[in-house]
Amino acid sequence: MAVTETQHTLHPLKRRRWLRCALIALIALMVLAIGALYVLYRAIEGLGHMVDFMVPVVANHEVDDLDNMLGFSLPENVSDFHSTSYSFMQERVIGMRFSFPANDLDEFTMLLGFTEPLEAGVNPTENHNDLFANEDWWQTEDTNVSVGGTFSEWSAAQTYYDLFVDQTDPAQYIVYLVVVQG
Repeated sequence: MAVTETQHTLHPLKRRRWLRCALIALIALMVLAIGALYVLYRAIEGLGHMVDFMVPVVANHEVDDLDNMLGFSLPENVSDFHSTSYSFMQERVIGMRFSFPANDLDEFTMLLGFTEPLEAGVNPTENHNDLFANEDWWQTEDTNVSVGGTFSEWSAAQTYYDLFVDQTDPAQYIVYLVVVQG
């Protein structure tokens, strides 16, 4: 039996119905895709405020506890030590304050990996003030003479250090160190 042209083509009414259904399905897919993108956007935007989701893991670390967390030891003559750490997913933020003699600063910055001198009046720890606002020992705004800097080992150890040094007392410096690991 020979196939005729009319057997392969749809009737005009069926063709319109098929096109209408295809168009409705396409619009529905677009609405779903836009909705999914909006939900993804809101989720990513919410991560910008991770401070709200971070929970203190341990408050009041001892100096010896930090050796394992940091991968190095703080100087032996550290005094007035305070520390708190926060975790979120795979990131850990450790904030600490301590004092040591002013002549130990260069050795300490070399231990952290700083290759450039700290800059006068720079306070990179202010980016973390919201995180440590509830700690009465976190007082980075109350200084007149200071130096600070940031060092990153992100490619190797996925760690960076924000260091702020209160030099108000020329003999004994107050050091604020934020270590972000992740």
